[in-house]
Amino acid sequence: MPPATGGPVEGPGVPELERATALHILAAWLGERFFRTFRPAADAAPFDALLAQRERRVAVTVGALWEGDALAARA
Repeated sequence: MPPATGGPVEGPGVPELERATALHILAAWLGERFFRTFRPAADAAPFDALLAQRERRVAVTVGALWEGDALAARA
């Protein structure tokens, strides 16, 4: 379980830009799927991010499923 203090949790192998990109893709998908607007919330601790939609909150944790070079090695 991630620590309860501090902002986003730094995970191995997932750069901050990729985390932000994944979060925005998830927010867009949720918006299309449920016809609502989801936006990243300011205070996400103890999760990596928090998506807000009016009174609803969706906690998000982002992590790498495989190392970055794993796909290149398979190609």
